[in-house]
Amino acid sequence: MATWGYARVSSRGQQRDGYGLDVQRQLLVDARVPEGNVVSEAFTGVSESRPALDALVERLAPGDTLVIPRVDRLARSSEAGWHIVERLVGRGVAVRLLDIGLFEDTPMGRYMLKLMLLNAELDHDMTVSRLASGLERGREADP
Repeated sequence: MATWGYARVSSRGQQRDGYGLDVQRQLLVDARVPEGNVVSEAFTGVSESRPALDALVERLAPGDTLVIPRVDRLARSSEAGWHIVERLVGRGVAVRLLDIGLFEDTPMGRYMLKLMLLNAELDHDMTVSRLASGLERGREADP
């Protein structure tokens, strides 16, 4: 029964804004994940490919725990995040999100996780929309 951690950044801005891999790794270590068991990767937010996460998910065994700093580090889409958690819990792996807590496979636990995954997806989509709008206004102001 091992405890593993997963950290991900999707932009260089996250490093500058104080939520880079170093910060996430430290949060995981503070949550008692052994340093050698922290897996991290850097991918753009639009990419659904997470090779390090995919390999970690396959490595986890019944009785293990996966710890993730925030729900939005798990996946960009609520469907993808839910699919990962569902697979892990179905195999007897516990999932702990530091911003939510230990996932409980109960009606309320499933509801809360799905809601938080949807909130993370909405936040991402709104950020993309605001950035696109700002870029468009900038192009209009400076043709």
